[in-house]
Amino acid sequence: MVKTEKLFSKIIMIVFLVLIVLGFTIPGFINNPNPGAAQSKVEPRLCKSDADCYLTCDNQPWRVLCLQNLCQQNECGESYFEYASEQLITFQLEIIINAINAANNLTAGKISLIERAHFQDFFVKFSEDDQVKIYSPRLSLNVVLSKAGMVLAGSCLKIGPASYCQDEANSLTILVNGKEIASPEIYIPNEGDEIKISYQPSE
Repeated sequence: MVKTEKLFSKIIMIVFLVLIVLGFTIPGFINNPNPGAAQSKVEPRLCKSDADCYLTCDNQPWRVLCLQNLCQQNECGESYFEYASEQLITFQLEIIINAINAANNLTAGKISLIERAHFQDFFVKFSEDDQVKIYSPRLSLNVVLSKAGMVLAGSCLKIGPASYCQDEANSLTILVNGKEIASPEIYIPNEGDEIKISYQPSE
């Protein structure tokens, strides 16, 4: 009788464990009708220029923006940053830095954007006369600046490893068509804009 009770309790325990396992696995199969879907996840792609981010969609090359060393689209489909040559936007962008760095050396004059740009970028093109051409209607000023190795961050303009920040001794001014604007880093340039960024010792 004792052996029968032990055998019965072992069977009950095994059935209980099987039910627990099924309780965890069955919902997974129900909620994932395509078990291979997780394996088809597209990994982010590193890039140095837009040319590194090409996709082939419907047997046609598809231009993709490289931003902060990551391709902004990794598979065919709609994208926030679409290359649109028929919506070309042209504007002026001038950056002037007059500052004394930590080594007590003076940095003075206009920054050449074309010298800092990558020739294999397609979405933003710089020229010697401060003219900028952008081939997407959604590129912010910070995206444009990033194509020349720069970024606006708060009250600072970062150019490569150097930072030029607004403080008691220096003034960072960003003017769009002669006026200061709120949140210039997210401003989307319009056709014919004149944008001037200057960093000068305060008077």
